[in-house]
Amino acid sequence: MNASELERLTFEHLSESFIKAALRSSFESRREAWDTCNTRFAKPEAANVRPWYARGVQETILTGAAERFGLDAIPEKPSRFWTHREIKSKSGLVVLTAATTPEPCGLVAKADYRLGLAEDSQQSLFGEIELGSQIYVLLLTSPYRGTTPDDHRDNGYLPGSVYLAWPSRDCRSYVHEINLIERYSDIARGYAPNAWTEAAFLTYVSQARRMAF
Repeated sequence: MNASELERLTFEHLSESFIKAALRSSFESRREAWDTCNTRFAKPEAANVRPWYARGVQETILTGAAERFGLDAIPEKPSRFWTHREIKSKSGLVVLTAATTPEPCGLVAKADYRLGLAEDSQQSLFGEIELGSQIYVLLLTSPYRGTTPDDHRDNGYLPGSVYLAWPSRDCRSYVHEINLIERYSDIARGYAPNAWTEAAFLTYVSQARRMAF
C-alpha cells in the first residue's frame, strides 16, 4: 500500500466533510479558549489554562461532527487522569484522535493509549506502507508563533498548523501526513484576521508547513 491509498481509505471511511470539520475544530477551539481564558484569568493563569480548555472544546466539537457524519465518538479513559475521544468509522477500520504538538506536525507526547492504537495500525516498510488491523490517524494542532511579538499578542488564538498524520507503530515517526491548512486554504482564509493582507495570509500558510520553525 502506498501513501495515496492510505489517504484514500482514511477519507473514504471518515469522509472529507468530517475532515474539513476537524480542521475547523482547531480554529474554533483555540479561539474560544483564547477569548474565554483571557477574559476570566490574569495573563499568567490564562496561559496555563488555555491548552486544556482548548482540548475540551475541540473534543466536544469533534464529537458533534462525528455524530453529524455518521461516525462514533467514544470517550476512553485508559488512566485515572485523562479521558480522550476516539473518532471511529462505522467499519472500525479508521480511528482518529486529536493532539497538540509544539511545532507543525511534531511528534506527539508519549501516551500508552496512542502506542496501543499505533501498534495495531500502519508501518513503513522499504518505502511502502504495511497496513495493520486498522488505520490510526492523528489530528495535530500546533500553537501560532506569530511573525512579531505584536502579531502573537493579537493573533495567538490561531493554530500554527493543522495536520493529519499517520504514525508509525512506535509513534516515533509518521508514514504520511497532510497539511490541512494548505490543502483547504479557503477554509483557513475564513478564520484569518480581517486586518491581514493576502501576503500576510500566505506567510501564515508558509509558516504552517512542517519544519517551518
